[in-house]
Amino acid sequence: MTNLVTTCATPLLPALADPRFFAANPTKSPNGGLGLLVVLLLAVAVYFLFRSMNKHLKKAASLRDDDHGDGRGDAPPPRPDGR
Repeated sequence: MTNLVTTCATPLLPALADPRFFAANPTKSPNGGLGLLVVLLLAVAVYFLFRSMNKHLKKAASLRDDDHGDGRGDAPPPRPDGR
């Protein structure tokens, strides 16, 4: 994952350091640089949210399996008199 991020981010770093990257240019779309940056930041945030959600779902599934491994679900414990 780190190699992918560095490979994708390396060409953007010189452009992000240039103040003209964020300036509005009448010949280009005025939202070009800043819009791209916002979309990339949102994509990174969504990636980490999905990773976190998957960790929590796996943890919840393992807890559920540990609690009810016999397949009875939420059945009450058997009564002492055998009924």
